[in-house]
Amino acid sequence: MDVKIKLLSPTIISNGEGWASIVDLDIVFDDVGLPFIPARRIKGVLRESAFEVINMTNFSGINKFSESDINDLFGKNWLNAKIIIDNFMMNSYEEYRKWVIWLNLKHPEIFNSASIQKSFTVIRTSTTVDERGISEEGSLRTVRMLRRGLEFEGTISTVDIENDEKLYSLLILSMLNVRRIGTGRNRGFGNIKFIIKDESKEKALNFIKGE
Repeated sequence: MDVKIKLLSPTIISNGEGWASIVDLDIVFDDVGLPFIPARRIKGVLRESAFEVINMTNFSGINKFSESDINDLFGKNWLNAKIIIDNFMMNSYEEYRKWVIWLNLKHPEIFNSASIQKSFTVIRTSTTVDERGISEEGSLRTVRMLRRGLEFEGTISTVDIENDEKLYSLLILSMLNVRRIGTGRNRGFGNIKFIIKDESKEKALNFIKGE
């Protein structure tokens, strides 16, 4: 199925590294400077969300799912999963990429990976403050974030679950339940929304209603 992710707040999809002593924590880019969301990050937040879905439905008395369903859907220890997730790229990624490569060839002094990165990101700084309200020495930290409003799209392929209402519904509900992704989720960053087909949502909701 084709799925979109919309960023509702600045988001840090970290690559775990800094950049040229200017940015302490950078995000994931392709080779020309266009950001993307790695498939493994998406699979991770969906798996976490699936546990939340089970807890919520069980608490509500809707005992439709179990933890074994999560292993069936996402694989045990990431093996034998029944879903295959692509990296999620920016909307119109291929068109963007062609223009970026062309501009880089024609005007490399203006258009390069660093300037392209700036078009889609913001840089923020923060410090740690002690009990006296004074910044701690050496605590200044600089982080690059994806801009709010960006949309990414990709494909989540399923293996033998289209006719399995339970696993299919767990997947859809897990997507609908996801609220945040990336670093700084507890600080208000990484607020996202999965955008999926209406008929998929209806099918999942009807399943838990028993319809």
